[in-house]
Amino acid sequence: MRAPGAEGDTRRTLWTLYGCNLLASVGFWFFLPLLPIFLSRRGGSAALVGAVFAAGLLANGAIRYPAGWAADRFGTRPVMIAAMACEAILFLAYLPHLPLFGFIAVRFLHGAAAGAFWPAANGLIAEVTPTKDLGRAFGVMQSTNMVGIIIGPAVGGFIALSNLSVVFVVAALVSGLAAIALATLPNVKMQPMTEIPLGARHIARALLPLIVLGAGTSYMIGTFDTIWSLYMTHRGATTFAVGISFATFGMPWLIGLGLIEGAFTISGAPSLIAEVSRRAEPGHQGRTQGVFQTIQTAIQILGALAGGYLFTLSPTFAFLAITACCVVSAGSPLLPWRPRAPAGSIAERVEAPPSI
Repeated sequence: MRAPGAEGDTRRTLWTLYGCNLLASVGFWFFLPLLPIFLSRRGGSAALVGAVFAAGLLANGAIRYPAGWAADRFGTRPVMIAAMACEAILFLAYLPHLPLFGFIAVRFLHGAAAGAFWPAANGLIAEVTPTKDLGRAFGVMQSTNMVGIIIGPAVGGFIALSNLSVVFVVAALVSGLAAIALATLPNVKMQPMTEIPLGARHIARALLPLIVLGAGTSYMIGTFDTIWSLYMTHRGATTFAVGISFATFGMPWLIGLGLIEGAFTISGAPSLIAEVSRRAEPGHQGRTQGVFQTIQTAIQILGALAGGYLFTLSPTFAFLAITACCVVSAGSPLLPWRPRAPAGSIAERVEAPPSI
């Protein structure tokens, strides 16, 4: 199942990918916390901000399965390079003075570019990493996202004190560097399939317990990305304070990660993604990651739309909705999932409860 090559080559592949993702994460978090403020200064309401975020998430989710199919069919490298290059270019598309509805279209395209990267990237990690090390590998990938959250918002918020538009230019340059670096990665293709290709519905059924388990976090992310910047500025915060607030979110994650060095599963995300990759059929890593990410992104869309709407009524309602969704998701292991089928069967992958 794993791509051939020496252990040193695998290590170089992974750490190159981690470095590229770090650059991309810094660029993304330069931009995202300030987007609601940017839109509000252009005359957009909280409801419009929710619609813009929902459009990005819609495209982000819709592209995941096709991008996973393309990674399985053509290899991971061309998909990742195309996605990152388009993402870099589209940072600049926000700068012209567009009509407000135009930002919805730009964010739709931008979300699609960002979403296409992840099935290929996760598929690459799953293919070159031994099964026993998947939690560690996805944990390191997650940690690069957290470093991006620490660096990007703080620096971007400081730059935005003088010129908010410069943030978009810097984000484009950083992501462009990541796209260039991705060209040095090997083009890993998934092993040829020995069975009839699995459909998205079959894969989704196999992943259902994991989907429910991750739903609370996805809803929370969709809502927080939409309303948190607006909430802070509503309370009188500057753009720099907004950036610092996002940075402090990432710090406890990395501190906790250091306390359990070698496990890299302080967050639920790495262990969930690792379990998704373990349940993938041979030759379906990209598609399996794409299905899981598509559904989780759909839940984020719900969080963005509901969060934006509830915020216009009262910020309290938006935060209470997050709490309710997280409680339901956390209780999902108590649901009566069907018992396991005989070990090693396809049905086992469909019916097994989460093992996290």
